[in-house]
Amino acid sequence: MAGRMGTSSILADPLTEARDYAHSIVEAMPDALAIVDIDGVVTDVNRHMAALTGRSRDELVGAPWKECFADEARAESQIRQAFASGSVSCALTLRHRDGPRKVVVSWDASTLQVGQSAPNRVLVMARDGTAQAGASALASLVQSADDAIVGKTVEGVVTSWNSGAERLYGYTAQEVVGRSFEIAIPEDARSVEAQMLRRVVAGERVEPYEAERLRKDGTPITVSVTTVPIMGVGGRIVGVASMSRGISELKLAERKLRWMLEVAPDAILGVDASGSIELVNSQCERLFGYRRDELIGQPVEMLIPDGLRPVDAGQVGAGTELVTLHKDGTEVPVEISLSALETPTGRLTMAAVRDITDRKRIERQLREQNIELERASQAKDNFLASMSHELRTPLNAIIGFTGTMLMKLPGPLNAEQEHQLRLVQTSGKHLLSIINDLLDLAKIESGRVQITLDAVDCRQVADEVVQSLQPLADGKGLTLRIEGPGDVPAIATADRRALGQILINLINNAIKFTDTGEVRIRLITAPGGDGGLQIAVQDTGPGIPQADLARIFRAFERSATTAKTNDEGTGLGLHISQKLAELLHATLTVSSVVGEGSTFTVSFAER
Repeated sequence: MAGRMGTSSILADPLTEARDYAHSIVEAMPDALAIVDIDGVVTDVNRHMAALTGRSRDELVGAPWKECFADEARAESQIRQAFASGSVSCALTLRHRDGPRKVVVSWDASTLQVGQSAPNRVLVMARDGTAQAGASALASLVQSADDAIVGKTVEGVVTSWNSGAERLYGYTAQEVVGRSFEIAIPEDARSVEAQMLRRVVAGERVEPYEAERLRKDGTPITVSVTTVPIMGVGGRIVGVASMSRGISELKLAERKLRWMLEVAPDAILGVDASGSIELVNSQCERLFGYRRDELIGQPVEMLIPDGLRPVDAGQVGAGTELVTLHKDGTEVPVEISLSALETPTGRLTMAAVRDITDRKRIERQLREQNIELERASQAKDNFLASMSHELRTPLNAIIGFTGTMLMKLPGPLNAEQEHQLRLVQTSGKHLLSIINDLLDLAKIESGRVQITLDAVDCRQVADEVVQSLQPLADGKGLTLRIEGPGDVPAIATADRRALGQILINLINNAIKFTDTGEVRIRLITAPGGDGGLQIAVQDTGPGIPQADLARIFRAFERSATTAKTNDEGTGLGLHISQKLAELLHATLTVSSVVGEGSTFTVSFAER
């Protein structure tokens, strides 16, 4: 008995062995499998089916197949149809054990015959339709992507080639799939690409890089490449996917920008949002004393203690003066203008930095010189004021005493004495005139002349001047007269005292340089009395050569013709008159014909 018992423990039941063998086949299949009997009851499942439903094998075996689906009636109908037709294909939604989670599966059912003359089992093979739909969507996305996406084996043989790759490289998928990707790589770059492929296959992470490629027509292009491994069963790397984007135009624009930065006269800094220096040109190296590699990545505060404020795109900051630091620690005054630059990696605050050391030095020198000039001008004014007082006092006394003696109040004079006294009187008056002109010029140039603009009756001012100078004209036998403006008031916006001085200078000059004839003052107004007013002083003197007209208004300048005919004068009268006219917002001009006379005209703008 013991022997029989030992024999029966070794020999297996043929039915059990057959069942176990069948189950092992079902379990080994890569798809989700289930066997359902003619009554719709599950008789066997593999682990993949259990995973799809979220139930264990023990929970599924013996349970109605229809309970695994959201639409039980349709699931039951598909099983009956499989028995009727021998096979069926459909898509149904599994009811997962977790409840909310539902999986759409596509399954094929075929009948089996187990120990009977008619089929009494259905073999159901199910696949996750959701995953298939996702894979299909992913494949569609890859195919329509703008980037060139290429799949390769670990040896570099092309296995997939999307439409982006066709556009970038010029090859169709039929032309390259199954061939080495080296057809798109320049010969001198193939060793580098092979190294990149080995690194990815070895599981090393490779950062995006730039590479040179060749189009089908031989045109070289620059691309940005990102590579990732393709994983197979068990996590083994079975290939490489590369995504490439043409950047030839971008590189050209980058080179152009770099060239523009390098030829710029100013130092250029590019600073990111965190205040880190990301871009510099060669002028930066010269200005701050650092090498380019010493600046990139460093905080901008190492150069500009106050930092830089970020600016919005398109915004330009006006020049701001700041103090920066040189590598040797010295301070460098600069002017900084800010703008924004959009880059693929983010916005940069661009600073154009200009060294203004020389400008500051010149400004300092100018300030010092202006102070010295102000001091000199003040000293001159003080000197003229003092000298005018010191000289005019004794001159007035000399002129006064001479006049008294010429009046013969102290006693009679002989002819020679009277002649000599008149020479003293004339010289004294001439010297006093020179002193007065110098003092007036000093006041005008120092801005100390008080001008009050008001409505002035110019005819009245001209009448007063003519009356005061009438004896001088009578002494030379000249006619001195005023013309115009009739019944229309000759009103102009002016300063009465300054206008009077201008007319005195012009009329006095006309009398002085005219030997015969007349001096005529004409007042001309526009119709209605609201237009511009002109006062013209016309004489019949020797006239002024055309070459002298441009210089007679300069200080201490005189016409060569008038200088010969009359030695009197300092050459300041016309210069002072023109300066006073400018203060009145008027103009003083001259026209002249040699041998016929001259006309000086004061023109006022419309009121």
